[in-house]
Amino acid sequence: MNKRICIQGFEGSFHQMAAWEFFGKATGVICCASFKDVVKLASDRKQSEGGIMAIENSIAGSILPNYSLLMKSNLRIVGEVYLQIKQNLLVNPGVTLTDIKEVHSHHMAIQQCFGFLDKYNWRLVETEDTALSAKHIHQHRSKHIAAIASKLAAELYQLDILAPNIHIPIHLRDDAPATPILTRRRSATSVMPGGPAVPVNPRIDETTYEDILRILEGMSLVIERSPKVF
Repeated sequence: MNKRICIQGFEGSFHQMAAWEFFGKATGVICCASFKDVVKLASDRKQSEGGIMAIENSIAGSILPNYSLLMKSNLRIVGEVYLQIKQNLLVNPGVTLTDIKEVHSHHMAIQQCFGFLDKYNWRLVETEDTALSAKHIHQHRSKHIAAIASKLAAELYQLDILAPNIHIPIHLRDDAPATPILTRRRSATSVMPGGPAVPVNPRIDETTYEDILRILEGMSLVIERSPKVF
C-alpha cells in the first residue's frame, strides 16, 4: 500500500514535489488548507503516515509559526528536503503573451517573479495557492489569465509553460537549512525508498530543541503583535 502524506496546498504544489522527492512518486498526498491541518492529520495514524511542512524560505526567511506548531505536536522530524523553487508562467493551450491580461498566484510566488512581471502591464491577482491558480485557469478555460506555478501543476492540469523559470534566481549558502521539513509521529522511523528502516538520531537533544522552539515561538508572537518594531 502506498504511503499517504499530508501536505499544505493542492495537487501540483511544491509541497507535493517535496513529498515525491523524499518518499517517491507513488506517494499519495492528503491536501490540507493550512499547516495546522497538516499537523493534525499527520498526528493521526489512521489518517496518514505523516506530513511535510516548510520551515524556511530563501526570500521570506524562517516560517516561525510552523516551528510553534511542531513544538506543540506529538510529531518528530525524521528527514529534510532541499527543494529549489522554479516558477513558471502557465496558460491554456494556444494562449500567447499578448492575450494575457491577468496573472494569478500566491503572493510569495508573485514576489519571486517581480523581475519578469515588471516587463508587462498585467494585473496581478494574489490567490491562496500556486497550484490552485493553475487548476482554476484550466477549469475555466481562461484565455486572458495566466498562473504562476510549478512544472508539475502544468502537467496535472494540461497547461502550457509559456515562460519557464521566471523566478529571481536564489543562490543558497552551503549551510542553508533544508526546506521543507518532513514530519512523522514520535515512534516512527525514517524509511528511504529501497532501503531498510533506520531510527532517526536528532542532531541536538530534545530539551535543547524544545528550548529553541520556545524562543522562536516568542519571536513569532512579537512580530505578529508589533510588526513595526522590525
